[in-house]
Amino acid sequence: MLDQFEPQQLQQEGTVELPAPSGASSIALESLTIAQCASVADQIRQNLTQGLPTLLDLSQCQEADSAGIQLLVALQSDPATSLSVHWTKPSVTLSMKADRLGVQSWVNAGVLEQ
Repeated sequence: MLDQFEPQQLQQEGTVELPAPSGASSIALESLTIAQCASVADQIRQNLTQGLPTLLDLSQCQEADSAGIQLLVALQSDPATSLSVHWTKPSVTLSMKADRLGVQSWVNAGVLEQ
């Protein structure tokens, strides 16, 4: 799934690298839009190549578009990534957008209970 994304040097605005609990790599996202999708997918691909699970921190995500929501659904629906990539409970903004797109259950399925 992630092989369809070409690694690119995109603007890193809205993406912050944080230390992760339990050996997972954590990526905090204030924004998950088309501008961030390729770089987030590249970070996830690098983690998976190194055998590291990934935790996306979506709790403070205040901007999301359909491309960002689609990335979450693709990660959750792909058996190659669904067991290794999870996220925190999404912000209200992200949850509302996922609900409007009819994919709230897919987004909820990727939430890692802490």
